[in-house]
Amino acid sequence: MHGRRRIAILFPEAQNPANPRDLGEHRGVSYRQTTSGGLYALELELDGEELQVRENGPLIINDSEMLEADALDGLALAYTFESQVPQCINDGQLIRVLDDRCQPFSGDHLIT
Repeated sequence: MHGRRRIAILFPEAQNPANPRDLGEHRGVSYRQTTSGGLYALELELDGEELQVRENGPLIINDSEMLEADALDGLALAYTFESQVPQCINDGQLIRVLDDRCQPFSGDHLIT
């Protein structure tokens, strides 16, 4: 499937989680959805098995640029769109983690 892709990103010197169960050992930044007010859960998938994981950390924000800045500053693991941080990944400022579980999706849909 082609389309948008969310990825988990992390400061290179941080310990890379080998599987989603390891996320509890990382400081995460929770993202508060501006429309619903709810906290976003990481949406991970592997071989058709879907898993939603809530971030475990002291910060809750609702700004994607701040989320990426926190990852760059080494404060926390972040989950964002791949298209938001290509240069940071190419430059080695951020690394992808759990990459095999971050599958592309067809994008956002408007239901009327």
